[in-house]
Amino acid sequence: MRFGYVGTLTGNQPHDKVWAGWRVAKADPRMESATMNLYGHLGFFGVSRAVANVLPTGDPTQDCTWHGPVAKAEIGAAYAAIDVLVMIVADSPYVTSGKVFEYMATGKPVVGLYEPDCAVADVLDDYPLVVKARSLEAADVAEAFVEAERLAHTVTPEQREAAMRYAESFERVRQMTPLVEDLGAIAARRRRAVASGREKMGRQR
Repeated sequence: MRFGYVGTLTGNQPHDKVWAGWRVAKADPRMESATMNLYGHLGFFGVSRAVANVLPTGDPTQDCTWHGPVAKAEIGAAYAAIDVLVMIVADSPYVTSGKVFEYMATGKPVVGLYEPDCAVADVLDDYPLVVKARSLEAADVAEAFVEAERLAHTVTPEQREAAMRYAESFERVRQMTPLVEDLGAIAARRRRAVASGREKMGRQR
């Protein structure tokens, strides 16, 4: 089973907890042949040693590979090479990662590794194929990895369809259309109120 992350890996993400959980999961016989595939920059400016040093890429027993940055034209190939996506998010109650929408658009299982108050939870928690860790403790992270491995083997076409439909609800035009319609209705009411006021003033004169 090919697990994977697509995006910039930063020092703000809970790497210690995530990779402690991965190590526990890899000890499970069901995860023995599972691999972790990382696509993207390590840090925002060049290669961050602080990030690189915490990844289990140097331990052959962990089957974790960093494939480096991915050009925009190759993003699709990176996603196609992954069976289960891993959403690792720095804790923030106000900021969602743009990658969450790409992840959901694949219609694939996603392991959710983030705090309950993280803004990503507002979007990803209701995704039909998300396996969210109950906490970022190693045992709970490992349990989420193992459960996602099981889900990836058993996911049905109907489940994948439901996941795609949910993801499509966040498409930009779908999100903006109701807002544009509401703003149009507000503007129309304003125009009618102004016209009515002018009419009244005209009669008073």
